[in-house]
Amino acid sequence: MRKLVERIEPLGTGPNPSTLGEYINWVRLTSVVPEKVRHLSPRGNERGLTLTQLGALLDSSLNTVQKWIRDERTPSDTYIDLLIEQLSVPWYIADVMRALVAPDLYPVTTEEWPELTDDDISYLENHKGPACFQGLLYDIPPGGANQQWCEVFPMLQPAPRGSKRAVNIIDVMLNHPDSERFRKRYERIQVLLFGVRIFRPFADPTRFAEVYAACAKSPHFARLWKNDPLPEIIDDTTVGIYNAETGQYDIYETRQTDAHFPPSQLKTYSLYQPAPRPHDLPDTAGSLVHQPTARA
Repeated sequence: MRKLVERIEPLGTGPNPSTLGEYINWVRLTSVVPEKVRHLSPRGNERGLTLTQLGALLDSSLNTVQKWIRDERTPSDTYIDLLIEQLSVPWYIADVMRALVAPDLYPVTTEEWPELTDDDISYLENHKGPACFQGLLYDIPPGGANQQWCEVFPMLQPAPRGSKRAVNIIDVMLNHPDSERFRKRYERIQVLLFGVRIFRPFADPTRFAEVYAACAKSPHFARLWKNDPLPEIIDDTTVGIYNAETGQYDIYETRQTDAHFPPSQLKTYSLYQPAPRPHDLPDTAGSLVHQPTARA
């Protein structure tokens, strides 16, 4: 596994930043310049801040900003939050920057899964829709899903409680034949892989290598791994699963929250069927609560 990890292109190469300084610099160069500091550049540039503009925006000196970018000094979380707010940094980049500025609050994950208790299972079962626990690399721990999840996504049913084997969502979506039922399957996989690439610094390297090796068996993996998804695909929070009885897709909105039993490496991932929009409602009084989408 160590040799495999060494062969994988690290996040610090190419356009992918890996340190807080690299993220600050990447955000600086790719963001739209706020109007209030645009006059500080003789070019009048609309995208890509100069170091002087960034310092003025954050009320910091040029020397301080340079040290941040060179990782010679770590800015406080107040400066990072201000940077995120002023430059409208996407949430998935903002999460990583906050984690890098406060590593004690975002420890590297381990291979050891927390033993789920009866209370944990009851918490999942009390959800009104499908729900499961997930790790950083989209692993579902043994026993970590409610009955509704297993009924809607039988290919993603977790191993029994007490088992040491986690089910990886990306591996299943890439390699399990029943995963063809997912709507926009490869777009969803690309978003998940994008998350893995971003959060790799916080993942257990051994487990990362295992997941990478399993996913790499798919002929589609290399293309999905190397190319970033479009922003509108990243921001799409819906999941569709084909319903053979209706011949249509059942569409769910997704919600991710911190797990209820901290400290833990797990988050709660739940799905619900959204209420129909006004123009989706039929004219009859007996309107449907949820209207499936026809399969493309």
